Amino acid sequence: MKSLYSLFLTLLIPLVSYGQIQDPVKWNFELGAVVENEVDLILTATIEEGWHMYAQDAGEGPVSTNFTFFENTAIQYIGNVNEGIPQEEYDPNFESVLRYFETKAVFTQRMKLLSNESSIVKGEFEFMVCNSAMCLPPEWVDVEVALPAAQLNDSSSSSSSPDVGDVDVEVVLSAAQLNDSSSTSKSSSTDEGVWSIFIIAFLSGFIALLTPCVFPMIPMTVSFFTKQSKNKASGIKNALIY
Repeated sequence: MKSLYSLFLTLLIPLVSYGQIQDPVKWNFELGAVVENEVDLILTATIEEGWHMYAQDAGEGPVSTNFTFFENTAIQYIGNVNEGIPQEEYDPNFESVLRYFETKAVFTQRMKLLSNESSIVKGEFEFMVCNSAMCLPPEWVDVEVALPAAQLNDSSSSSSSPDVGDVDVEVVLSAAQLNDSSSTSKSSSTDEGVWSIFIIAFLSGFIALLTPCVFPMIPMTVSFFTKQSKNKASGIKNALIY
């Protein structure tokens, strides 16, 4: 009995050790180029020869690769995680058509940066690998990658709205033009008023000369200026002027 128990432990330890040291997938996380505050988080899996990792929609049987990213007010996730084109083949072990990657698998999550301060994108994902003889238990991996600050332009929001400054300038110019025109109209109206008063006064004086009470004064005025002048013609001229 003891010999059988010892034999079982002897066989079990190598199997457990073998399962523990298997790590056929190496992951690398990096960021793509930032374009208009949008950036790609690129998750690349390098798979050892003889192993394969399943796609996000693997098919019936194995565990599909699936991603979860945590909410962050500085990030807006755009769409779902994209992946390359997987191989598709019937697997007799699972008795179904499966989709998987060999050698390399690339997954991309696009994000929009919403903050002018740097932030961190966090998440986790699960994947499963198999070879022709065995499958390893599904493995969870944590993701934590620093993101750059968004290049937010405050003038972009103001440019989309009406330019209040330009409107104000136009209003000021219009007011100045209005003041100029009003002053011009006032000066012209003032000149017209002066000439009107002069014409009215002249006509009134001329009409006053035609009244009957003024007629007797005409000979006296002419006689007065005639006597004061050197000759008769000069006296009549002075009488008409004054």
